[in-house]
Amino acid sequence: MDTYNRSIRGLKSRSNGEYFERMIIAASRFYEDRGIAVIDKTPEAFKVIKPYNRDRGQFICCFTQQAQPDFKGALMDSTMVLFDAKHTDKGQISRNVVTEEQEECFERYMKMGAMCFLVISLEFEEFYRVPWIVFRDMKKIYGHKYMNREELAPYRVKYNNGVVKYLDGITLRERNEDQLNIRIADRLTDYQEEVKLQDPLPEPLKIGFDSKLVLETLKAFTCENIAMNFSGPKMPAVVEAEDSDMKAIVLPVMIREE
Repeated sequence: MDTYNRSIRGLKSRSNGEYFERMIIAASRFYEDRGIAVIDKTPEAFKVIKPYNRDRGQFICCFTQQAQPDFKGALMDSTMVLFDAKHTDKGQISRNVVTEEQEECFERYMKMGAMCFLVISLEFEEFYRVPWIVFRDMKKIYGHKYMNREELAPYRVKYNNGVVKYLDGITLRERNEDQLNIRIADRLTDYQEEVKLQDPLPEPLKIGFDSKLVLETLKAFTCENIAMNFSGPKMPAVVEAEDSDMKAIVLPVMIREE
């Protein structure tokens, strides 16, 4: 009887998960029709073992690798998004619903600047968009390896007219190539920000600095406006006050490719 009950629960769980994925696919069409985003379901890799019914195009197959996150695509501002859809019939979502393979995929894409998150359904009543870094670090943030309704509340998204509005609230970037993409990354932090450049660069420039050294240099200036001038990937940045003759240089460091 226990085995039978577990089997029924497993079938129900898979059925609900597939239904929630169809809801996300429908919502993705809603966004694409309005020119907001193009989101596709990630196909699962499989290998054909042998034909089953050639007339009907049926065959026996097996999956060749663990599943990646369910969906990926791009927003209208060229931001790439990668996310997984998770449904639960409970009032909380556990950390272990994300597999090691999915976690690795999230981390790889996030390092390239992708927006990574989970879209979560609680009993098909409430829906949430939780940033991957929050979901990943829930033990550090909340003290346990699950998120309940109260902890999920800040990430709740609307469900209107049969559409899960899972992209609503995301701030789109202006399409402007004359900008500086700042990233501070270490084992505890992965912070990114975009700053508009006063003068456009003649060509793309990628340069690394010790973030602590940069902050200490900026603290030495007492004026309100500071300019940073870049001339090449191996050349120091020149920091100067706009209202005095004070100047400083910050030497670049090698960027460790991960």
